[in-house]
Amino acid sequence: MYRQAALALALLAAPSLADIGYEYLEDDGVSSVTLGPPTSFEEFGDIDMLWGNYYFTNEPTELVTEVLFGLGSLSAGEQVHVWIFDDPDDDADPTNAVPVFNMTVTGANLGFDFNTLAIPGGVEVGGGFFVAVGHLAELTYPAGSPDYPSPARFDPDGRADRSWFFYDDDIPETDLASSGFVSRMDGKFVPIQGAFAVRAHTVCNSGCNEADLAQPFGVFDFSDVVAFLSAFGAMDPAADLAAPFGSYDFSDVVSFLGAFGAGCP
Repeated sequence: MYRQAALALALLAAPSLADIGYEYLEDDGVSSVTLGPPTSFEEFGDIDMLWGNYYFTNEPTELVTEVLFGLGSLSAGEQVHVWIFDDPDDDADPTNAVPVFNMTVTGANLGFDFNTLAIPGGVEVGGGFFVAVGHLAELTYPAGSPDYPSPARFDPDGRADRSWFFYDDDIPETDLASSGFVSRMDGKFVPIQGAFAVRAHTVCNSGCNEADLAQPFGVFDFSDVVAFLSAFGAMDPAADLAAPFGSYDFSDVVSFLGAFGAGCP
């Protein structure tokens, strides 16, 4: 009982989960410009569009737990498609990246605010990864007066060389390089350069830390504390974290607290 009480008291000094995860973004929150298909695409009819940002993980592997995205001119209740791609060669170019997650959600133009998609359990990425939003841009006016929506919100002060967009009649997400039109946001066909308002929140992946003892793995919270207390009380090797090994004492508690506070190594 003393051991468990001591651990509970020491946890008061441990950092919160908000101090352990990572936030990836290229915009400054004031994403004042929107992008959609040009009117010259009228001859192709409706245009499938995909836009997003390329990031590099801070740890060998992480779990994407949230995607945040700003939107431009969309009607109320319209759907968008959120994608996460893992890039095998980590070259800051998503055209050969592999899709590891997609979900269709209802989006909204919230001005400078962000739509938020929570991903329970997270999606594993490592090294370079691309987070993107897709939308089918439909012609809303008769031929001769094309009017595509501009759903992609971006920040003209953001880092343009990490933002990409794609056009096609049906974008092949498993082979982005074969899209009909591919450009980085600092390309010659981009009239206003910038970074898209597409962000990602991640946590450390499972197994990266000896304090990550309970599901959901990659999240350091009180479930890990409970698991450690149970193992410590039962003299389970999972709680034997410090020398002298085989002896369950306060040195194991201190080691757990240090690992819990550090998050990913």
